[in-house]
Amino acid sequence: MSQPLPRKFLSQLRQAQEELQTLARRARTTLEQLQSARRPPDEIEANLRDMESSAYRIALELTDLKLADDCRNC
Repeated sequence: MSQPLPRKFLSQLRQAQEELQTLARRARTTLEQLQSARRPPDEIEANLRDMESSAYRIALELTDLKLADDCRNC
């Protein structure tokens, strides 16, 4: 059962959601480029490494959220 989160987390969660959607679009584009060989391999590798670091950054930001069992501590 999901519980409501304090409003202060809403903007951070929305930003993470938007960044993950952007990351997914970039992954799709990079895969299409890889399949069609439109880009040099070193450019594709750089894109993949950038996406990897973005994913880890987003995960770390989400890990930093401090969630309470209830809103008495909010």
